[in-house]
Amino acid sequence: MASYSLALVCVGFSLLLQTVLTEDFLEIVLGPLFAIYFLGCALHIYAIHERLHLPARWPVLISLIFLGSIAIFYFSAIEQHQVYSLLATSFTTAAIFLHRPIALWQHRAKLKIDRALKVLILVVVFFIIMRAVIFSFLMPGDDPLSSYDGLWAFTQLLRLLVDIIFLSLFFNGAFQEVVVRLSQERNYDPLTGLLNRRALEEHLTKIKKQPGTQKAVLIADLDHFKQVNDQYGHTFGDLTLQHVSQIFQQNIRSSDKVIRMGGEEFLILLDQCPHAKALQIAERIRSSVENMPLQYRGQCIHLTISVGVSFFKQSDEFEHAYNQADELLYQAKNQGRNRVHFQPNLA
Repeated sequence: MASYSLALVCVGFSLLLQTVLTEDFLEIVLGPLFAIYFLGCALHIYAIHERLHLPARWPVLISLIFLGSIAIFYFSAIEQHQVYSLLATSFTTAAIFLHRPIALWQHRAKLKIDRALKVLILVVVFFIIMRAVIFSFLMPGDDPLSSYDGLWAFTQLLRLLVDIIFLSLFFNGAFQEVVVRLSQERNYDPLTGLLNRRALEEHLTKIKKQPGTQKAVLIADLDHFKQVNDQYGHTFGDLTLQHVSQIFQQNIRSSDKVIRMGGEEFLILLDQCPHAKALQIAERIRSSVENMPLQYRGQCIHLTISVGVSFFKQSDEFEHAYNQADELLYQAKNQGRNRVHFQPNLA
């Protein structure tokens, strides 16, 4: 927001001086004034790139500001030609806004409001170029702006409206980022990036509104995790939790949820999941952990997990299913670990 605020100050200051200065003096300082204006445009696009987490190329922007300012100065103070001056202003502004067109086009914005910003950039560039073409080539005379000052003022108002839309998108985007960040802090485990207990409670509330389809509860626990921590240290313990969390997410469906319950215990909710499919997913997770050792300081550390699997249909049956899956997990632990124990299919 700071970059965008400074952009508005630069553009506003430049336009203000162009309005209040005398015509003779303006011809002399028009180059520096437009340098400030172009700087405002550069800060504008920098702010957008900053929002999109896409680096702007300042060497390119500074070169465009310099070349555009020189062209404006030349066509206003040395060889007065308003049409060329207008074209230089418009094409320099458009080039600044699109100084990284391929990267901007390929960038995938997460928020809809950021995608709207990308579209609005293209709208602004199209508007700037078309306005320059219309006034330079379709309007007769060497001074088309003075001949059609009413139309020019109308296009300036349209540009002002676009800037207001930009500002609105920035504020809304910043607000949405705060909401997303607070949601992540509230519902996600900071170490693994998985959902936490609070998110589980909210998800169970949503389940109440769903029909009574069969759902599976998987409780997975790392085997001998305390020994791993004692032998390799807590830093490795954290890497281990992150490692198995990635394996969980790679082996579930998009509709399923993985929750870190605490320590080395994880809960996986499988939505609309038949008995055989749940056991297939549980076994695939167990096998993946066993066959994907963690590389640490040149060592290959093999890990295993034990899993308990239970089933429920209504949200009020979840607690019973959770306790049953927990009991099955401990059966797996007591019978040798690195295995899946499950509730028999009673259907």
